[in-house]
Amino acid sequence: LIAPFALTRACLPLLRQAPDASVIFTGETHGHQPSAYWGGYAVAKSGLETLTRIWTDELGSEQILRRGSLMPGLMATALRPRTHPGLAPETLPSVDDLMPCYLYLMGADSCAVRGQIVECQT
Repeated sequence: LIAPFALTRACLPLLRQAPDASVIFTGETHGHQPSAYWGGYAVAKSGLETLTRIWTDELGSEQILRRGSLMPGLMATALRPRTHPGLAPETLPSVDDLMPCYLYLMGADSCAVRGQIVECQT
């Protein structure tokens, strides 16, 4: 939570200079709907959702800067085998499958998407 906050805050002057800037955080289901045994991870991810909403309110007048959080759902990541050892990674979408979702949120087609938590359907 600290790194995305600090990095985005440090980059705000540059983002404000861009003609169509967007900040996209990567969320996670345990941050959206917390559950037992996810502790600090769920807190950090839910904090990103809250940060997205707060900055949308605070920077709302800056229509040039879009903010959003993408929830990719189950993915074949390096963390997945450690957290779900019985789940076969080959049965899940790859990280590469997320790219269209990120490109959409970065592009002009999503200019109305501001401060929302977007679930990626891969």
